[in-house]
Amino acid sequence: MRQASTGDLAPDQMVRNSFDTDGAADYIGCSAGYLIKLRGEGGGPAFHRLFKRKGITYYRADIDQWLASRRFSSTAEYPETLR
Repeated sequence: MRQASTGDLAPDQMVRNSFDTDGAADYIGCSAGYLIKLRGEGGGPAFHRLFKRKGITYYRADIDQWLASRRFSSTAEYPETLR
């Protein structure tokens, strides 16, 4: 089954399925600081900066896709960057 991407969503669905940094962190189960760190270093879920003053937006489909890419059956499957 294919994951939905943000390109598959109508604009009103994207708004309803979007998070600010705190909301995305709650959804993922990590701290907002960790998401901010990932944003700066790379390796986190895709994010959007829609407006200069509005801040960062994460879409649920992007977060779900990122989470799915980090699914492993064994620690031996970890990429070098996670070891």
